[in-house]
Amino acid sequence: MVASLWRRLSERWDEYFFRPAPASALAAFRIAFYLCALIHEIVHYSLNYFGYPAYLFKASGLFLLFPVAQPATEIMTLLYAILAVLLVLSAAGSGAAVRLSAALIALYIYGIRYNYGFNFKAEGGVSVCLLLMVFSKCDDSFSLRNRWWPSRRPDPQSLATASARGLYSWPMQFTRVYWVFMIFSAGLFKLKYTGWGWAAQDSIHFVLVRQMYYFYPQSSPPTPLGQFMLEHPSITLLGSWLSLGVELLAPLMLLGGRFRWIILANLLVMLVLVRFSMHHSFVIAQMPLYIALLPWEKLGPRFLDSQPPEEKVA
Repeated sequence: MVASLWRRLSERWDEYFFRPAPASALAAFRIAFYLCALIHEIVHYSLNYFGYPAYLFKASGLFLLFPVAQPATEIMTLLYAILAVLLVLSAAGSGAAVRLSAALIALYIYGIRYNYGFNFKAEGGVSVCLLLMVFSKCDDSFSLRNRWWPSRRPDPQSLATASARGLYSWPMQFTRVYWVFMIFSAGLFKLKYTGWGWAAQDSIHFVLVRQMYYFYPQSSPPTPLGQFMLEHPSITLLGSWLSLGVELLAPLMLLGGRFRWIILANLLVMLVLVRFSMHHSFVIAQMPLYIALLPWEKLGPRFLDSQPPEEKVA
């Protein structure tokens, strides 16, 4: 009985994570993911997280394993420039070595500010997916690698075999599951520590006041949208309930269909409102992960294949 249950679970696991998908689907996701990561990297650099006083720097986490001192501003600027180039090359499909270099530099850049006592988690998902893409076959279609080294271009039979085995779908499926349950866990933690009072007591109104008048009293004055929301508490109260509800319903997006689009649309609307009312930068950091929820299995062949998949099979 246990063996039979394990076998069925294994089959369901394979069916979900390794469903057949064309190589162009993963290639399209690769382009969008790395370009969004580039946008995030540019915004991250503009926030100057490495420009804090030296006395605040104290190695933590993995940085304890290495004799890391506070990096010079010039070195960090150079690393950001190198990372930008690597992200562009990764989007173009330049090989696993380029993707690995981009992932390692990004891990260092995103991790350095944790040594100043901050605790930001916005880049955690991006870092995981940057490492994930290193082990994927995302360069098999529409890539510079195929143009630079034609001998490494997979033949049609290899592409068909890899597609049937789900080797082009698992990176997207893993990113979707990872990000959906990150959103879901945010809702669970709200319930765990504050219960339904998080929404009933209009937490968004409190966060909005704190973000606009405490964290940014001089550098970023209140936005017109944020001021309007503060003057209309019913909007922030509704937003608090919608935010908590959408986070708790996020796993339904994995079912696809209308569930995905309804919940995703609500999440994107909330992100836009947060970005333009609270000056939050984490919205940009989440872009590379939200795009994984798009139907790349349909978008990839439509934009990257020279002819429909049905004609190729025939």
